[in-house]
Amino acid sequence: YDVTGRLIHDVALNSFSGTNELHVSAYPAGVYLVLVKQGAEVVSSSKLVVE
Repeated sequence: YDVTGRLIHDVALNSFSGTNELHVSAYPAGVYLVLVKQGAEVVSSSKLVVE
């Protein structure tokens, strides 16, 4: 999500037992909120700054 709450990217992860990469080179500079959900529950969240 961007700072206005707009969904920017949505992807289904293969599993939680490995590493997943988020490629942000095409994103405009700004602050983003990354949410990891399991069903409807948010299991992790972090702020991402793209310069």
